[in-house]
Amino acid sequence: MIKINLQYLAGFIDGEGWIGIYKAKPNGYPQKSARYTLEVGIGQTLKGKKLFEQLVKQFGGRVSFYQPKTKNAKAQCKFVILGNNALKLLIFIEPFLILKKEQAKICIKFQKEKSGLNIKNNNFRGKLVPIHITKKRENYYQSLKLLNQKGNEIITNQSA
Repeated sequence: MIKINLQYLAGFIDGEGWIGIYKAKPNGYPQKSARYTLEVGIGQTLKGKKLFEQLVKQFGGRVSFYQPKTKNAKAQCKFVILGNNALKLLIFIEPFLILKKEQAKICIKFQKEKSGLNIKNNNFRGKLVPIHITKKRENYYQSLKLLNQKGNEIITNQSA
């Protein structure tokens, strides 16, 4: 069994992965609110399959496979972990992230808040989430959208 080094995993997610909040809009049900879910994932060619399967054993989540539609593209696999399992993973790797550290901090705060509310309020499953909570979740979602906009770069002090 492979024991995955947390620094390595953080670097892999920084380079090949994503950390975000997935927003699912209610489909024509005015009595329901949008759902927000923490999601962490990594995409890779099939070379990553064994690593991803080990991640599932260590942290939870799932591995899926797909063939891109582009001609000559290699088959792909991806590891995805959601909710509280993703929170646990982020807490472990956040100290080692560089490029996605801010996303991780926002998502950790989001999920801790969401988990606490669900326990306190016996979950919102099938119920309308109060508007002040929905607004707060939307703010987390929008903060991540801003951080993830294309063109946002880390500026370093480089001597010429």
